[in-house]
Amino acid sequence: MEAGVTLLSTGARKMTPRIRIGRNCYINRRVFLDACELIEIGANCMIGPDCYITDHDHGKRTGELISAQALVSRPVHIGSNVWIGAGAIILKGVRVGDGAVIGAGSVVNRDVPMNSVVAGVPARAIEPLGQQGQCG
Repeated sequence: MEAGVTLLSTGARKMTPRIRIGRNCYINRRVFLDACELIEIGANCMIGPDCYITDHDHGKRTGELISAQALVSRPVHIGSNVWIGAGAIILKGVRVGDGAVIGAGSVVNRDVPMNSVVAGVPARAIEPLGQQGQCG
C-alpha cells in the first residue's frame, strides 16, 4: 500500500472488519476506501491512484435535510485479479467480478461481470478482456 491511502470506517464500532483486503493487492496513492457496512477486495488486485470506493451514500427524502438523514449502505465486493484504473469511483452495492478491468476515471454504479472491461460515466462494457494491443 502506498502512502496517503485512507481507510475510513463510518458509523458505530463493530466487532467485524468493514474493510477486507485480499493478499498481494497493490493500492496506489491517495486511494480512499469509505466503509459503513463492508468493502471487500479479493486477492491480486491493483487499484490506481486517486480512486474512491464507498459502500454508502446519504438518504434523499424530499422535505428533509439531506445532512440529517441516515446513511444508506449496501456492501461492495471486488473480486480477485481486478485492475481499477486511476481516478475510478465505485459506488454502493456494486459487485466487480474476478478478472475485470475498470477504466481510469470511470464511475461504477452497477455490477461488472467477470473478465470484462468497463469505462465511462457511468461505466459500461467497452471490450471483451484479452482483445487489447500490447506494448513492447
